[in-house]
Amino acid sequence: MERMKEQRLVEPVAPSETEHVDAKLIQVRAESFRKQSHWLQYRPYLHPGLDLDQVVDLMMGYEDDFCWSSTQHPEYYARLIRAGFLCIASTVGRRHVLVPKLHVDRCLMTDLNNLVVSKGTRKKAKRYQMTINTAFDDVAEGCIDQHGYNWLGMVLGSLKQLHEHPQHGVKVHSIEVWRENQLVAGELGTTVGSVYTSLTGFTRESGSGSVQLVTLCRLLQQQGFTLWDLGMGMSYKLALGATDEPRARYISLLRAKRDDADIHLRQDGRRSCRSILDGSPSSS
Repeated sequence: MERMKEQRLVEPVAPSETEHVDAKLIQVRAESFRKQSHWLQYRPYLHPGLDLDQVVDLMMGYEDDFCWSSTQHPEYYARLIRAGFLCIASTVGRRHVLVPKLHVDRCLMTDLNNLVVSKGTRKKAKRYQMTINTAFDDVAEGCIDQHGYNWLGMVLGSLKQLHEHPQHGVKVHSIEVWRENQLVAGELGTTVGSVYTSLTGFTRESGSGSVQLVTLCRLLQQQGFTLWDLGMGMSYKLALGATDEPRARYISLLRAKRDDADIHLRQDGRRSCRSILDGSPSSS
């Protein structure tokens, strides 16, 4: 595929949205990265001065998943999420490079009523309790312990900023599952409007990860979320009731739902995973 010339394809956004970003420094870094990586030379380069929705429209016929960027400023990172990118990262030389990913096929649960909960998982749910946004650092540590420093460690600062200070309607959340006082499973995810996107997770006890996923889905449904974005399709996600959908359908759904108002992912105190699955009201 021919390399996309993004600077000529899209119009810049209003200066007020990017004036705090040092455009010259970003460009210098980009040029340095290109010289060091053949892989980057043949993929679209994104920067804060672009209209990201227009970029996404131009990528509808792009047969790869990946773009790249030389900055991960939290405000820009939030705009990428809002536009539909799942932002991971890699290294070039000794520096981190942001790798926004727009999947050709996205694994989605478009109707949360389609959730499949096995008898075994429902039974195990009695052992666990769920909290939301009470242990961000511990969940991040659990993910890194299980999967390695990889992309999460490279973007963790930006994610934590958006956890503490949401921008453009985008907030980063930590999902925690406990057995007594032990954190046994969890994940990091983002919300915008009525869309929740799973980023990465971990499990420390057999069965706890499955309980975390199904309990989270039911909680999302109870709180008014209408789309669960699970990123790349995998067998265990499809077994939950999700389906692989083409890029264009994902973007259409996201744009229809990202401005939905008064929808917030929250949980006051610990709550039994089984009670959430069963739809019992919170006692808190």
